[in-house]
Amino acid sequence: MPTDHSPTHARDLQRFNQLKALIIKRRAFEAAHPYPPYCLYKTDFNFTDVHGNSLLHYAAALGDMDKLRECLKNNIDIDRKNNLSQQAIHLALENGHLAVAQKLFMENADCSDVHLSQCQRNPEQTAWFKEAIEQWLKAAFPSAKNYRTPRCTGQFFKQKGEIHPVSLRRVAETGNTSFLKSAIRQHALPPDVVNHLLVVAAANGQLHTVKYLLEEARAISAPGGTTALIEAVKNGHGPVVDYLLSQNVAINQQDSLKNTALSYAITRHDKGTAKRLLALGATCQHENLIGNSLLHLAVKSGCPFLSDLLGLPGFADRRHHRNMYGFTPFDLAVQHQRDEWLPLLAEGQDLTAIKQSAAYGHPPVPIHQAAVLDNMLYRLKLNYRDTRYFDHDGHCHGFSFLHSLYADREDYYFATLRLMSHWNGSEDDLFKPLNPALPQAAWYKNLDELFEQWTNDLLWFQHTQLRTIDSLRQTDRQNQFDLIKGSSQENSQYLPLYVEPEHNRDEQGKPVNYARGEAELLEILSYMTRMPSGIHFEFIGGGHTTSAYNKKPHSLAYYDSNFTFKLQGNTHAQAVIRKRLDWVEGAGTQARYLITAFCFQKDVNELKLSTFTVFDEQEFPKSAAEAMQFQQHSANQFTPLHIAVMTRSLPAIKRLLCDGFCDIHARDRSGRSALKMALDSHFYDALGLFLTSPDIPLDELSGFIRQAYRTNEKDILQAALAHPKARQLIGLLLEAIQKEDLPLIQRLLSQAKIDVNQSVSDTLPLIEALQTGHEGIIQTFFNHGASLFITCGYAKTPLKTAFLSHSRCMDVVIARLNGNLHRLDATGMAAIHHAAEQANALALRKLISAGADVRQVTAGGKSVFQLLGDSSWGIHDQRECYRLLIGQYQFDLSTESDRQILQQLLVKLALSYDEHVYQLLLRQCRPEIIDGLRIHGQPFLHYLIRNRCLAPLASLLAHGVQVDPLSEDGNTPLMALIQATTLPNRHKIIAMFIDFGAEVTLKNNQGKCALLLMQQSTDDHIRQIAEDARSESPLRMG
Repeated sequence: MPTDHSPTHARDLQRFNQLKALIIKRRAFEAAHPYPPYCLYKTDFNFTDVHGNSLLHYAAALGDMDKLRECLKNNIDIDRKNNLSQQAIHLALENGHLAVAQKLFMENADCSDVHLSQCQRNPEQTAWFKEAIEQWLKAAFPSAKNYRTPRCTGQFFKQKGEIHPVSLRRVAETGNTSFLKSAIRQHALPPDVVNHLLVVAAANGQLHTVKYLLEEARAISAPGGTTALIEAVKNGHGPVVDYLLSQNVAINQQDSLKNTALSYAITRHDKGTAKRLLALGATCQHENLIGNSLLHLAVKSGCPFLSDLLGLPGFADRRHHRNMYGFTPFDLAVQHQRDEWLPLLAEGQDLTAIKQSAAYGHPPVPIHQAAVLDNMLYRLKLNYRDTRYFDHDGHCHGFSFLHSLYADREDYYFATLRLMSHWNGSEDDLFKPLNPALPQAAWYKNLDELFEQWTNDLLWFQHTQLRTIDSLRQTDRQNQFDLIKGSSQENSQYLPLYVEPEHNRDEQGKPVNYARGEAELLEILSYMTRMPSGIHFEFIGGGHTTSAYNKKPHSLAYYDSNFTFKLQGNTHAQAVIRKRLDWVEGAGTQARYLITAFCFQKDVNELKLSTFTVFDEQEFPKSAAEAMQFQQHSANQFTPLHIAVMTRSLPAIKRLLCDGFCDIHARDRSGRSALKMALDSHFYDALGLFLTSPDIPLDELSGFIRQAYRTNEKDILQAALAHPKARQLIGLLLEAIQKEDLPLIQRLLSQAKIDVNQSVSDTLPLIEALQTGHEGIIQTFFNHGASLFITCGYAKTPLKTAFLSHSRCMDVVIARLNGNLHRLDATGMAAIHHAAEQANALALRKLISAGADVRQVTAGGKSVFQLLGDSSWGIHDQRECYRLLIGQYQFDLSTESDRQILQQLLVKLALSYDEHVYQLLLRQCRPEIIDGLRIHGQPFLHYLIRNRCLAPLASLLAHGVQVDPLSEDGNTPLMALIQATTLPNRHKIIAMFIDFGAEVTLKNNQGKCALLLMQQSTDDHIRQIAEDARSESPLRMG
């Protein structure tokens, strides 16, 4: 391999050696300290440096096969991506190391993100990689018929369900026009797919394919993130550029970065293409996404024909133009040491002084979130820290809030980001004392302490991975801040002013539609910027969060954590919205945006929101027609009342409600009324004003009124009680019941005339009252006509509640029933049925004493015994109930229903045997009823023996039941006992059956009698019983 003396090669070699030395050092340390945390995060060859590069990345970039083999031998992750999302094979191809790229390919490197455009430094490797793609395409997609379903997976196919299928993209990339023709002809591909293929073909210089797509497939070079012309120019494919220009494609279209084809011709130093584009009318006055003019791009890239460009009309005037970070082309020339251009741009300045300035040769440190996050993550790994909560999604949410928190010290905030971004990954530099001149030195001893605090703060206010720990929503700033603020930060309390809940629903229960375009966002922000200085805003949507705050009315300090540097100066609402839409990938014309306005407690007095009026006098509507016209012309369909609530303008709300021209029920484009807005934002002062309107539905203000009750705001309560729709205050009534507030309950029932039998939230006021057990409250409801017999759904009635097992109100309810104990409620049950169902023995006793009929059945025909048997309560609770009910129930054995109940009880109570209860039952049961009882075809005694339920047998035999009922196989119970060798205490039971006269000589279907079975038994005790029976000697029972 020839020696490479380039600075890049020397840098990569140095980084390889440093990383390898660090890995060796860490592994030695871990071997000497085999305990947590060092044993949990062991270092291997996959350990990366601060740039996210592994040893394999550097070996590939260097083209060093020996280093590459060493990495592969140590099981390195071949597909690991660095901070720039590059794999090792990317670096090998981009540096022209074909042998290394081929070795990685043979090791099955993932090539789904590797493209021909990365091979252009070496024609030989371009030919090799194109052949590799074509071979895979031939195997995976032998025909265009199934272009979406590969016959085999592989290195080039990882993602499924793509809008632009990988087969077509790879075909366009390699210029397989015949496959494309077949696919387009057979499948009638939609225009967006065909247009995208044109871009891919142009980016890879496939002229024949580009011609086919434009001329025959009717593709158009439409802007959609990029264009065919832009990609051809960007990648230096002159023949494709010539062809596209000959087809008169649009030359001033912009890509997602707002660069044009001319922009890329200049940055590629392609003078011929630049001249041709200019001759065809390419504009040289536009700015790209960050506000760079073409002169900025020319200076930064070191364009050799800059002097020619300066001679173009208007081009030289761009020397004074600042980009969004405040840099002119001259500033970039100084930062990047473009000495050859300084005389052209300096305009008479002293060049010697310029070269001696601090900015010369020192580009500013980037402060975008990626630069900071990469260093934060690397420090955690370096210090053996857990990185599971370091989610790469959502950090913008944390940066956004921290920017607001440090708004008073904005320079400190950005300087801190620069400190973290500038760290070179050296462990030693982490622990060097901070320069005392730095303001951060007042708070942190070294860079490591600073990283620790800011990483913790960022993860906390990001809050995507922490939701599993504390259940706080990502957007719940108030509780996030309240949980961690120190005692010295009480004045920094977070105060939400305008809130759009993430999973919000309108008054009809439909999800709120937060989809908004530029016009909708601009209208919202244009009114919000009228608010006093010190108000902060957050914009959440399109997978990204940004923030701003009012430095003064109509002037915003805007922040996006993706900005490379601090935005220069303040801006206005329209510029903020434009930047927001331009910088949020995939936002589209209508994206879902949540907007929040807030302030901090320390700023409240200066804000003077209580006197802020959002409208000028002439802007207030003078009639209902004007108010309606205002809403019709609003992009968000806002009424003036919506805007007054949104901007926290209490005087405007007062005026609008007093004038009465605004429809307080009007919904905006998202489906919310102004009242709903106020509720979402906890704007209690406004809600108090809404209460004065006779048209307001009080049920919508239920939560607010209940909160006022909890905080004892008597004026709001009085207004609510005096409201014409006070009957809707049932939510407040339920709250008063829970607090056992009898005076308020009496006022609500007598003054507000609330319907006491109205169901709300799956309950009834009387149900809630009964659960308190407060006799005065319960009696008050009875006095106002509350019914025990109605239902609120889910088979719940007040009558049922009164006889729950823990009820404390049975006496007052029984007294209320007053001889009406047999009345069925809406569930078809009387009081005694509910008591039985709950196995409530105390209630049963009280009801029976009051005259309840234990024989009464439910509307569905169920007896108290069936209800008790079906209850979920344990047998201990049921047993006393059975005793009470059996003692009161006079079975009529001439009726089939009573005989059936009796037989069911015989079985159930036998299985949960209680001597006293069972004797009560047997007193009402003739023996022949038991003799006729068969369970699953078995006589009752056999059923008990088979289920090992032996306790009731003595009582049953003593009651006179038949001792020798035969089973289907002709066995008697005695035979069954003899053969059941695992039954406990069966010797006593066998002897008991013989004592009660069991037949020992009766033969079963197999011709065996009980005596023979006992004689053949292996049990000595049973054989002795047989001998005693045979000699007719007395049998001993124990």
